[in-house]
Amino acid sequence: APKGVGALYIRDGVNIAKLMRGGAQERNQRPGTENTASIVAMGTALSLAVSEMQEETARISAMREHLEKRIFAEIPDVYLNGNREHRLPGTLNLRFPGAGSDAVLLSLDMEGLAASGGSACSAGAAEASHVLLAMGLSESEAKHSIRLSLGHMNTMEEVDQAVEILKRVVLRIRSISPVY
Repeated sequence: APKGVGALYIRDGVNIAKLMRGGAQERNQRPGTENTASIVAMGTALSLAVSEMQEETARISAMREHLEKRIFAEIPDVYLNGNREHRLPGTLNLRFPGAGSDAVLLSLDMEGLAASGGSACSAGAAEASHVLLAMGLSESEAKHSIRLSLGHMNTMEEVDQAVEILKRVVLRIRSISPVY
């Protein structure tokens, strides 16, 4: 859907504080006129997403499995952060001892591959991922971890390209690491 449109479901009996003051739209919850065109576009996007959800989930899961299988086969000393069974279809969080996430992420970015060291909502943060720390990883382990995400627009060819780039980057960084 277009940027700036969204939906909020509020369960009966739940009161929320107003974020803005003004008009009485949406049962006196917010000011302003609805962006009808964007609301219709969001509805269309939601309908399409729901109609393709099972097929798309299977396709993205297959790409993630392929990505994971190749990484574990071609890059030594790699660890999966999280549960192999209970996880989202399009994300893979991995730990590469001897290859700090800052160096890996910068190198991946320079090669045109986007990745993150934490959750999507904390991208760019210098601290170790609070989620990885809560899962029991040490700060050092969390700072050697990256998250790769796949989505609707990705292809298996891009997954294979990502493995080649990641392999090259991790092996290069480890080759100059004084602690690896």
